[in-house]
Amino acid sequence: MNWTARFGEEFGARRHYDPTPYLPVLAGRIVDSRETSVRFLNDLRKTVGDLVADEHYSTFRILAERYHMGIHPESGGPHGAPVDALKALGRGTFPDGILGQSPTHRVKDEDRFFCQEAASAAHIYGKRLVAAEVLRALGRTGRNRFGPI
Repeated sequence: MNWTARFGEEFGARRHYDPTPYLPVLAGRIVDSRETSVRFLNDLRKTVGDLVADEHYSTFRILAERYHMGIHPESGGPHGAPVDALKALGRGTFPDGILGQSPTHRVKDEDRFFCQEAASAAHIYGKRLVAAEVLRALGRTGRNRFGPI
């Protein structure tokens, strides 16, 4: 998810330098200095996050709008890629968060309250509506803390 045929070109356009000399950093090598290598990794993650927001979620929204539809993906995460959650959530018609729990999945508060991100994105990007997925059942029991589903 972190490299495509156009990624080097996109990286250069967004970060204003060629990533090629720094690719050994992806294999754990230090290029120039630790600070330079860390800066490259941060730039790489930011570029991936920007592209996910701009090329995936924005494209999805534009295609839906052609048919007078909107989107509300859970674009804030959790993701396997480094994503700027606020930016990605802002690309939808309205931000969608998660407020869910089961006995075995997201059992701690800090693991399940993604609604604050969606609400923040709505505020930042001027969205009037926020969605929240609730009362989900995960795992084998088909139950959540509110009872059977």
